[in-house]
Amino acid sequence: MSNIESKAPATAKATRPAKSATKKSVVAENIDAALAKAVRKTVTLGRLELDGLNVRKKKTSQASIEGLAASIRAVGLLQNLIVFEMENGQFGVAAGERRTLALRWLMGREDDADKTTLDGIVNADYPVDVLIVSKEMARIISLTENSQREQMHPADQVFAFREMSAEGRTPAQIGALLGFSTRHVQKCLRLATMAPVLLNALAEDAISLDQLQALSVIDDHRRQCDVWNNAFGWKKEPRHLRDAALEGEVSAKNNSQLAFVGRETYEAAGGSFRLDLFTDEGFLSEPALLERLVREKLHALAQTVAADEGWSWAEGRIATLKTWGEDAELYRIHADPLPDFTDEEQAEIARLEARLAELDAKFEAEDANTEALMTESDKGEAEIERITERATARAWSQAVRRTGGVVVSLCDGEVVIQRGVSLRASGSETPPEGDDNGDGAATFRTTALETKEKGLSAALTTCLSAERTLAVMGALVQNQTVALALHTHSMALKVFSSRYASSLLKTDLTPKRSELITKSPVAEGSRADRQLGELHAQWEAKLPQDWQNDFSWLLTWDQTEVLALLTYCVGLSLDGVQCWATQDGKVGGELTPLEHALDFNLRDWWQPTKANYFGRISKEQMSDALVDAGKVAQAASVLKMKKGDAAQLAEDELAGTEWVPECLLPARPEADAADDIAHPDNVAA
Repeated sequence: MSNIESKAPATAKATRPAKSATKKSVVAENIDAALAKAVRKTVTLGRLELDGLNVRKKKTSQASIEGLAASIRAVGLLQNLIVFEMENGQFGVAAGERRTLALRWLMGREDDADKTTLDGIVNADYPVDVLIVSKEMARIISLTENSQREQMHPADQVFAFREMSAEGRTPAQIGALLGFSTRHVQKCLRLATMAPVLLNALAEDAISLDQLQALSVIDDHRRQCDVWNNAFGWKKEPRHLRDAALEGEVSAKNNSQLAFVGRETYEAAGGSFRLDLFTDEGFLSEPALLERLVREKLHALAQTVAADEGWSWAEGRIATLKTWGEDAELYRIHADPLPDFTDEEQAEIARLEARLAELDAKFEAEDANTEALMTESDKGEAEIERITERATARAWSQAVRRTGGVVVSLCDGEVVIQRGVSLRASGSETPPEGDDNGDGAATFRTTALETKEKGLSAALTTCLSAERTLAVMGALVQNQTVALALHTHSMALKVFSSRYASSLLKTDLTPKRSELITKSPVAEGSRADRQLGELHAQWEAKLPQDWQNDFSWLLTWDQTEVLALLTYCVGLSLDGVQCWATQDGKVGGELTPLEHALDFNLRDWWQPTKANYFGRISKEQMSDALVDAGKVAQAASVLKMKKGDAAQLAEDELAGTEWVPECLLPARPEADAADDIAHPDNVAA
């Protein structure tokens, strides 16, 4: 939806309001008659009260009040307030709540200069022109004003702002004068630079505001028109127009290559960066240049590592070396040697591991400071990782270093260093001692810490991912179609993607249910665990005597029953456990495609409790969870309680609400680029 402000909330795409009916409704005629008879009077600001009669119930934003106050200071109060007489002699405001709030805000300013309008200083005696009607008519007028106020066409805003800008006014000045936000004015002025033919189309409702905003991601007028004229049918949808306009460019949002090189370096090398005002997203027009800068920086890092450690050659590349395909034909990656720890390093690791065990135990305490514990735990694990990487790098033999090299690449935003790489073309493929497998699996060492979901310990992340896996497993064992597709895909990967698959039918399947319960004991007895236990007992009872000896008994079974058994066995091998959240903050995110295929909803299988979640996070996180679920009052309460009591309250309040932590939900698709913020509060006085 559009994010151009207008004078009333839009129920559809922003278009020119339809002409009003020639015959007025009875309500409109009554309102006109009442206003014609209304007493026009000037009263003081101090006699105005905001009675509950005003039908607008949504709280007016402070930014809206201050923007309107700036407009009143600049041009005065342009509209009369509509009021009714109250029994206490005051006047209740039926239409003009925002104007009243803006005047009160001005009255509260300390400096007289900040609250002076064309009619004088705003204080309790400040004169306000009003129309006095009956209380009954006041309610009708209030309803009509808030629900039927005509909105300003976006094209009119764009053209008006452009003319005012041409007169020398800044976006801030235009916004203050008319009661719009500076950001909104900037967006309108951005649209004012669009191709004139497209602006005329907007005025004629031949193109929608959303579509025009989508095309505004590029500056070239000819390109804007070409994209629009070449789009037909569904391709005229804003997101498709935006994709077509950005063809050949890449997004800077979450761009790991740009983060690695740095925007300043990219622009200094001649790269251009554009910011889309409507989505706050940047775009890079020279992706090839960015890749070159990444390779150069990676190569420099590789040369430094090779020089420091005595490797014979170095290479920097975008993608990490693989053990199959073209990489396998050019390179040989030896298995990492065992770490060569010094006595001091072994002692330090022992100390760190003991401390980590203490920290893990403290997470269960009633008033545990989980943030501090997490910080110290992260530091300890990072230090163990650094010591181990250093000891492993030291363990490579000189024989391997004399002919082998080091490859440095970028994977998911982290630098990956692969040591012990041989070039097959050189003929120097002698493996290090102890490497008997010919093509040892590579061990990747990264220079950056894995991204962790803030506030979730490794233990909690493991438990949550185990419980999510167990729940999906419960659904998978009942769906033959998805289970067979998943199993077939797994087998195809072994057959077609790796040289290490062999016969006679050496498939690998390891039941994971018991392991999942071990990793998350609180999951024992859950819906998924109970259901899996019942299925296991049923299948075990069906197996014939001595069934382990051969498979011939399966040939006597009906194929439907054989497939059902295979489905159960495949489902039990599911394993989505992880120790740390991924970069997008998700826990068990690998399960998302499978969940979609199963039409799986975690809320049907799992509920957060004190034992499995709330008791293991901070009170601040509990409060955030309650706010997220709409329990605002309770969210404030938990911050004042002991941790155990707070966790129990969170469990009780969220039971039955189907609330699930965001980290366990599948990633949501990106919303449309434009965001509708049209609201009556945007109206100037």
